[in-house]
Amino acid sequence: MKKKVCALMFCTSVIVCGITGCAKDYETMKAPEGGWTMEELLNVTYLCGKQLSYPLTVDDLGKDFTVDTDVQKIDNRYVTNINYKGEYFAPCIFGADNNTDSDLKYFSSFAVDMPQNTKGFDFSLNGVGFDNTKDEILKALGTPDYQSDNTNIIHYKDRQDSPRKLIIIFNNNDLNEVSFVFGKN
Repeated sequence: MKKKVCALMFCTSVIVCGITGCAKDYETMKAPEGGWTMEELLNVTYLCGKQLSYPLTVDDLGKDFTVDTDVQKIDNRYVTNINYKGEYFAPCIFGADNNTDSDLKYFSSFAVDMPQNTKGFDFSLNGVGFDNTKDEILKALGTPDYQSDNTNIIHYKDRQDSPRKLIIIFNNNDLNEVSFVFGKN
């Protein structure tokens, strides 16, 4: 009888998680000595359950993500938004060196901010996300290369390519925004 109850409870939890989309647990790897590369950071970053990679393209995000039709060309870059299922998701920049007016594909910068997390988006950066504290995030990512005086903004520079970096913005001790910068913006 006890085995049947345990089996029933297990099956029920599997069904509930499948229906509600329970948050996934992502493993935290030890921060590399000497800092991160953008490739390493994206290899431990997941958005909506999909592992990101470098170079990051719109196609890498999945079929539900699209480039907004309102695109501004400023100097040598395209500034616009990424939509998820037709609704605003995040701001982004595409560099003109890898893209054309008719084909915006390679990101120059891409951000994920807190309001998106409240819509149920699954986001993880080396095992931590919007529900983690600043101390937990710093522990997972290691010592930043830069911290603002009020420590609300931190940067992790790519140890191999200085224009590339990860920018994290906190509101008090809560994670507010994560921006990946892949080139000069």
